[in-house]
Amino acid sequence: MSWEVSTMPSKRSFCSATLLKKNLSRFWPLWGGASLVGVLIPLWLLLSLLSYGHQNAEAADFAISCYTAVTAVVPGVTFCYAILCAMAVWSYLYSARSVGLFHALPMDRTCLFVTNTLSGLAMMLIPYVTTGLPVCLIALGWGFLDLGAALETAALVILMTLTFFGVATFCAMITGNIFALPAFYLVLNFAFPALELMVTGFAQQFLVGLAGASTGALDFLSPVMMLYGRLNAYYMDDVPVLEGAPTAAVYGLVGIALLVVSWGLYRLRRSESAGDVVAFRWLRPVFRYGLALAFALTLGWLLYQIIWYTIFQTGEYADFIPMAVCLAFAGVVGYYVASMLLEKTLRVFRRSWPGVLTVCAGAVILCGCVRFDVLGMESRLPRQEDVAWMTMSIGGQDITVDASQPGDLTRVLEIHRSIAADADYIREVEGRAENRLPTRYLYLRYYDARGDQLLYRRYNLPVDEARLTSPGTYEYLLESFLTDPEVRLSQVTLPQGSEIVDMELTDYISGESMVCDPEYFETIYQAYLQDAREGNLPGFEGLLPEDDGYSYYPGDLTIRAVSRQEDSAVDRGEGPLPADSSGSNRYVELTPRMTHTIEALREADLLTQETLDAWNEELGLAVPATVDHS
Repeated sequence: MSWEVSTMPSKRSFCSATLLKKNLSRFWPLWGGASLVGVLIPLWLLLSLLSYGHQNAEAADFAISCYTAVTAVVPGVTFCYAILCAMAVWSYLYSARSVGLFHALPMDRTCLFVTNTLSGLAMMLIPYVTTGLPVCLIALGWGFLDLGAALETAALVILMTLTFFGVATFCAMITGNIFALPAFYLVLNFAFPALELMVTGFAQQFLVGLAGASTGALDFLSPVMMLYGRLNAYYMDDVPVLEGAPTAAVYGLVGIALLVVSWGLYRLRRSESAGDVVAFRWLRPVFRYGLALAFALTLGWLLYQIIWYTIFQTGEYADFIPMAVCLAFAGVVGYYVASMLLEKTLRVFRRSWPGVLTVCAGAVILCGCVRFDVLGMESRLPRQEDVAWMTMSIGGQDITVDASQPGDLTRVLEIHRSIAADADYIREVEGRAENRLPTRYLYLRYYDARGDQLLYRRYNLPVDEARLTSPGTYEYLLESFLTDPEVRLSQVTLPQGSEIVDMELTDYISGESMVCDPEYFETIYQAYLQDAREGNLPGFEGLLPEDDGYSYYPGDLTIRAVSRQEDSAVDRGEGPLPADSSGSNRYVELTPRMTHTIEALREADLLTQETLDAWNEELGLAVPATVDHS
């Protein structure tokens, strides 16, 4: 007897329609509630059109409305909604009973992953369809539909859906605890910008000159921050424009890549990991030491501020050893908290000394690297050829230097280099408990040709009068720069080719404004320049100014000018006179030291003796202040 065995090729399914329908029906309150909220928008639009008519509705209005929604609303809504959908479709992974049931179904993990992924994406897109499709139909019926704008908006919605659901799914694969899933999701979206913020703030405790909350260098690792930063909707020549679509496309591809990585992790994931905070053992050290770092930079810094800074610290900059101790203690606390979460028990202290020593050593190394400026942040200067222009602010005076003034730019970089070289001296002097020197705040900002900020530094400089005459010190270099007549003139002189078209004196006591006769324009302007040459303008008195230089009269002078090209355009009738053209205007705050300008205003009958007496009385001066110009 012979037996014949008949075999039929088996078919492999990558998606289960039954499971897909089951997911949609099981979680219908999630996408149904979102759809119900979304459908209110077309309802409102329809009622508005029926009530007020459509005579003002145009395709451009429809386009800008779509662009505004997709730039201002969709990123935030999608970010929040994605984690809810991910928690719904992957919820079976976090219970031992449910994960065993699903993995016993007659479908492999690839089919499960694809089906649940499509279920989550469908639940995310259904509310947008129930909102956008009726809006488009209403706009089509009223004749103001912009099909291109509608398709572009739909593409961006799909891209952002892929982005955030990809991130949420990746987080779902690396944890076995449903309560840890939203925490990991928030961390993955904001951890790197937050880490940069914490490290930058920590470095400012030690390093001289570092300022600013964050450089934004790691913002690209936060999709929601970058989408809100790059997406923009505006009109250009009455045409609606959507800016930032390539950014959304890049993050959409990242979302797809994360879904592929998540598929690989799902195939390797053990069913027994259900309930664990971290689903893979090789991620446990990352979780332990990552939480220790977060505790060190937050709780450790807070402990230092409470325990040491308010009682023992004498200067502006942190003390190395106390800071290292506080960071080590907080880091150890974070290490044990992470261990308790991973082991699901409080008994984690036995044989934990290697990890504790690693955390303490890491805290000391971190503090040491920052305090001794291993990366050279204090001495960092931009290359002169990269600087298009820079601003120096000191004593309320803003000084602008651009690439057309190479000599002045070289002097500024020399001043900056001298300050950086004296960082230890500044720390030591500033930290003295007694006999502190007077200080001046100095702000330096460098920009490239595109207007992007290359470097920003803020210094609180102690000024030693004995060092003002010592060549090479920053006091000497700053004093020489601020009191240089050529530097003063470069800051107040109108741009070459400019012509004064108006002068106006405002008296804030009476609230009146007086317009100057054009024949006195040049006289007043030259008097203003003379005060600049002699150092009578605020901010140009040097590092140790006289007190009366900061007594401002309750009035100011506005000098308006235009370039010859702009002026000729006005003469030809091609346009109105610009209110503020190309930075050619000068707003002059008057002080008692500006004797030449005050006298010229009096000669022009722009400033009466009665007004001047009222100003002096306001400042408590019996007579107008005078300066010996001999």
